[in-house]
Amino acid sequence: ASPSAPSPSLSPPADGVGPTVPMRGDVYLGRQLAAAAAAGARTRTPEEDAERRRRRKEKRRALAKKMPSGVACCYGCGAPLHTGEEGSPGHVEPATYDLKKRHNQLKTVLCRRCKLLSHGRCLTK
Repeated sequence: ASPSAPSPSLSPPADGVGPTVPMRGDVYLGRQLAAAAAAGARTRTPEEDAERRRRRKEKRRALAKKMPSGVACCYGCGAPLHTGEEGSPGHVEPATYDLKKRHNQLKTVLCRRCKLLSHGRCLTK
């Protein structure tokens, strides 16, 4: 071979062979972009985005108002925790209640009934 002769051109392998194989994520993304373009997906204006955020925020506030924030509930059954009536759902031993309240752990408390059920004991009441 002479130095001035053009070397045979090495063409890259076709798609799907060797290191040029598109990764699965690239193929998926290409399909999604093509589908979005075909469906005529439009982008939202900043005003529409702001409106959606405002509505979402109002919805969250309304839900927060519905839930009583001062009442701790059982982590298992959702009954309000109390130390009064011993057989009822939500009953917790006073010592346990005070300890958990002192350490801000009332969200993780199981009432007596749930504790018994979690240990495989049947309740008759």
